[in-house]
Amino acid sequence: MGALVAPLLTGLKVVHASTIGINITPAHWFSAVVRTGVRAARSGFALALLAGAGLSHAYTTTVPFTVPAGVTQIVVKVKGGAGGAGGADGGVSANGGAAAIYTAVINVTANQSFTGTIGGGGGGGKTHDCTFTAGAGGSGTSAGGTGGKAGCSAQSGSGGGGGGGTSLFLNGTTILLAGGAGGAGGSAGFTGVVGESVALSITSAATCTPGASGGTGQENVSTSSPVDAPGGGGGGGGVVPGTGGPWASGGRGGAGTSCSSSQTGLFASGPTGSSAADGGLGQNNFVDGFPGAAGSIQIIVPELTIQKTWGANSLVNDKVTITATNGGANSANVVSVASVAGNTTTGSTLPVTVGNTIGLPAETFNNGLQANYTTSVSCNNATSPVNT
Repeated sequence: MGALVAPLLTGLKVVHASTIGINITPAHWFSAVVRTGVRAARSGFALALLAGAGLSHAYTTTVPFTVPAGVTQIVVKVKGGAGGAGGADGGVSANGGAAAIYTAVINVTANQSFTGTIGGGGGGGKTHDCTFTAGAGGSGTSAGGTGGKAGCSAQSGSGGGGGGGTSLFLNGTTILLAGGAGGAGGSAGFTGVVGESVALSITSAATCTPGASGGTGQENVSTSSPVDAPGGGGGGGGVVPGTGGPWASGGRGGAGTSCSSSQTGLFASGPTGSSAADGGLGQNNFVDGFPGAAGSIQIIVPELTIQKTWGANSLVNDKVTITATNGGANSANVVSVASVAGNTTTGSTLPVTVGNTIGLPAETFNNGLQANYTTSVSCNNATSPVNT
């Protein structure tokens, strides 16, 4: 018997698979296999998708990462640094720009090496203290720009720093670069302008080369000037870095742009962008703005594990072996001995990818008689079974 690992969900809730674009779609004959016998015992075995809740072998990791044997696809989520909020004067300061999260399914082979540089969040702008400081730009392959300094008068706020760009490398070559968001302008009797968020769209190119650092936010002509003047926000890092914002209106810093490799066959799907909503938060009444969130790289490796559960009328010390395959060189197995009603044994894991056929041959009884049991097969998510 088998179950298809397919790209669309058809009535089966599988926790981890939905995040990576694959789901298990059981064939109509996968729902149950029943054998009549002298006992009303029920012996179930299942493929359970491993996620963070409970089972330990499913994993989300980061760089550096080396592709294990048997894994042919991984999911990556790459996010640049968010922009810092502007510094507050007597009113409210503006929020920093939000980063974008780019999600993609990547075709891989064993022993490929993924590394990366993660962009820092932009620093928050400073409230007026005549020290002429501003939000620092976030680090990264293309760093964010520093916010503009405020004039030393009437409690003006300085600009927030721009977020740094995050780069993902495959065997040393950049394959995805997520731009950093712009910092917010400072406030000065008025609220500065919210930093520019990173666009959800992403360009594709043969080479994704990071640009120079984002632009520095403008400041008043002279930082020692008595003019009540906020600083502009710093620009975000990226392929094309964002420009710094103007000081006169507490202008925002621009966001950096993002890029993915156009290498043929690299991406099975994506990258697609979604907002991280993680810009630094503006504050009230002479309080420094909050920094933007740092960038990140997540790598998700899909796996199934095989489990065996004995029914209420099972005979103690009956023993079975079950082996599952994914249509390739990999297999998972479980050896389980009945001990108490309903005891479950968790076996080994099996790497899966879109299009795999998961084969589950009949149970092999090492001790006891198969004829004494009815047998069911189900696909489970991480927290509760979903009968198929």
